[in-house]
Amino acid sequence: MAILRVACVGDNQVDSNSRLEEHNRVMAAQVERAAELGVTLTLHAGDVFERQSNSVERQAVRRWLRKSALLGDVVVVAGNHEAPGEVNELAQYELTHDAKGKVWTSEVPSFFDTSAGVRVACLPWPRKANLLRWLGRTSMEDASQTAGEMLQQIITGMLRPKLLEHAGPRVLLLHGMVRGSVAGPDQPPFVGCDMELGLHDLAASGADVVIMGHIHLPQEWEVAVGGSGEIGDLFGEQGEARKVPLIFTGSPRRTAYAKGELVSKGFVVVEFDTDKLTPHGRPSFKWHREELPATPMVLVEGYWGSEKRSDVGADEWQLCVAVRPETLPEGAEVRLRYDVAADRQDAARAGAQAWVTEALKRVAEVKLEPVVVAVSVARAPEIVEAKSLPDKLGALWRLRDPDMDDERRDRLLGLADELTNSGVAG
Repeated sequence: MAILRVACVGDNQVDSNSRLEEHNRVMAAQVERAAELGVTLTLHAGDVFERQSNSVERQAVRRWLRKSALLGDVVVVAGNHEAPGEVNELAQYELTHDAKGKVWTSEVPSFFDTSAGVRVACLPWPRKANLLRWLGRTSMEDASQTAGEMLQQIITGMLRPKLLEHAGPRVLLLHGMVRGSVAGPDQPPFVGCDMELGLHDLAASGADVVIMGHIHLPQEWEVAVGGSGEIGDLFGEQGEARKVPLIFTGSPRRTAYAKGELVSKGFVVVEFDTDKLTPHGRPSFKWHREELPATPMVLVEGYWGSEKRSDVGADEWQLCVAVRPETLPEGAEVRLRYDVAADRQDAARAGAQAWVTEALKRVAEVKLEPVVVAVSVARAPEIVEAKSLPDKLGALWRLRDPDMDDERRDRLLGLADELTNSGVAG
């Protein structure tokens, strides 16, 4: 049995200004796990860098590439975060003497016949200027619609014929926006985005598997192609329909405090059995996700407010959150965001610190993010109707601080009396 395992990763977006150690630790774990699984080909679906890179970031990526090349070939497609030319520069990095593969890079639609026997068709992030250059055009009248049509032409007219002529495993590797994908479990699907691709557009590529980058939330679809009738005519594949998986690798680590980042992080492994053919004469395959030890990032939201206490019949101000510190994931990075009135910030900070102290028994760090709410004061009728300053203060205290002790009340009334007699108040 000839089993071929392919590791698929994307969107690591190394950033020397943001959690670089976390990036390096997770990417090292990715290579180690790939080696344990016997991976002989690694595909990167784009966004290697967060922005135009510096020497520290390039060193981090070089380290990952060298380790991955010890397993076999590495193919990297350009994303939307890298500066032009930076992905192609990756192929110039010096590998170790014992590297088993080479680094292939794509900033234009490309094909690579890897040493593992897999033909990889690459579709990098489709900047509009690049689309014109790729297809030899000079102008784009209706930018968005024409761009979408161009992408379809590239897939069906350029990539598909080259994939279909290959007898071995075929993979389409791309970085792009896919109609119907979501950024998080609480977010609506993307529809009508600039230069988006439909699921059937990608399934029409002729690939056995489509590997995608750009959306950090892991998600996947299966699209049937071929068969009899109109669907078979559309894709040019008559006979029994086959199912093409379209897979977003998701990011290997967490980069934000968002619900979409709470899911497991990792990479995708596609396993081809080249000795076993499907009814369509294609190599049999299956795929799964491998989880990586990415640090959890948890957003806890609440407010500084009051809660009626039945035992004393009064309000007690406190931090009100739905998450108890002891339920947080161990080792997590936590952001505690709470609403607080402008005149209660000091008390809220002190109150939040008790929650933080308990949380730090389980988590790595807690960042406080107070959201200051402006106080709008409307004078109550009891205050308006009171004639003297002591009467007005008494009405105010009954509304805001009914538990004020007599000693403090008398002291404040004495100060008010002094101000009134001095002409400052009254």
